[in-house]
Amino acid sequence: MSILSRSLIPPAVVILFICGAQARQDDPGGGPNHKIRVFLDCESCDDDHMRTEITFVDYVRDREQGDVHLLITYLTTGGGGREYTCEFRGLGRFSGTNDTIVFNTGTADTEEMRREHLIRYVKLGLVKYAASTPAAGRLDVTYKADSEAPPPIGDNWDYWVFKGNVRMYLNGEQSTSYTSVNGSVSANRVTEDLKLNIAISGNYNQSDYDYEDYAYTDISRSGSASVFAVKSLGGHWSAGSSASLAFSTYSNLKSSLAIAPSLEYNIFPYSETTRRQFRIRYRISAATLRYEDETIFFKTSEVVGRQGLYVTLEMKEPWGSTEVSINGSHILSDVKKYEIGFYGELSLRIFEGLSLEMNGGIFRTRDQISLRKGIASQEEVLLRRRELESQYNYWVSWGISYSFGSIFNNVVNYRMGSGSSGVIYY
Repeated sequence: MSILSRSLIPPAVVILFICGAQARQDDPGGGPNHKIRVFLDCESCDDDHMRTEITFVDYVRDREQGDVHLLITYLTTGGGGREYTCEFRGLGRFSGTNDTIVFNTGTADTEEMRREHLIRYVKLGLVKYAASTPAAGRLDVTYKADSEAPPPIGDNWDYWVFKGNVRMYLNGEQSTSYTSVNGSVSANRVTEDLKLNIAISGNYNQSDYDYEDYAYTDISRSGSASVFAVKSLGGHWSAGSSASLAFSTYSNLKSSLAIAPSLEYNIFPYSETTRRQFRIRYRISAATLRYEDETIFFKTSEVVGRQGLYVTLEMKEPWGSTEVSINGSHILSDVKKYEIGFYGELSLRIFEGLSLEMNGGIFRTRDQISLRKGIASQEEVLLRRRELESQYNYWVSWGISYSFGSIFNNVVNYRMGSGSSGVIYY
């Protein structure tokens, strides 16, 4: 009996691994006479644009083949712009040669302007590595004198940023039609010490069915107004509070008026948020609830207190990225009415070319106090017109990917578009 037939590993996977190993054997390696090899690690970047604009390096498809691991992350700023963090991590011959560049883009910047800012700073960060390659002889550095820079502009709005949107969606055919209208307005003010958010939103959805002698119309509405404030208490602590007024026909809420103070501790400094976070938050709330219909607990209104603990870990490292959240809360007057849940995401590079991705969550729910009394109709169940009793909910997905072949990933070709032509049925 052969080794393959006795192994628990499928032969196809072994063949792929052997091909990948052969590709690594055939790779000439990166020496002082080669361009630096960059592994680009950025989920929100225009990879094709970067390969087109920065041509003094070679882009490789796997970190193990690179000289530099370029990790790009960003956070949304209080004004609606972005704060980018570009980390350059030396590998192989550049091991230990690391650098970080942080820069901001403005609220009104277009996507093209963001791309050009990113290209500029990535070029600056790669120069120190390219200086030891033949590409150095063809590189040049220019400098704009201070007199050429525009004068600083005063902030007449004192960090306040206002946004508003209205959206309408229509969909239909002969027997069904769907209409959705939603809108929101918000005001935000974010500084290092204080974050403020004021928001108002509303949603209207209508579905109409007319098939043979059956006609049915389903309408759902929801809306909310909220105020949220967070105060910085140093590099690791934050304190905040929120107040909200909301309604939802789906959840049987005619009105919900709630206030919720909270306290949060981040084990890592907040300055490292783009790379890693380990936040532990405690929240306690009080809400006055009025119901459209009597609930399964024979209530038409009530005052409810709740407390909860929320733990979140987020990390983005050379081996991949992960996010894990564990949440638990219960109603103060009855600890048997609780919700506890787990959510996780994992993207793991196992070895060159092979990656594992999975995400999922599971929640135990025993606190559906707003459920309508009575049996839901068939239409209400099928159309999800009202919230149904459920003691749990879950979802999960996973997959693996493996690639091998040429280690280089420099060429951009947009002929016939950037993707495949899709499936043609007839």
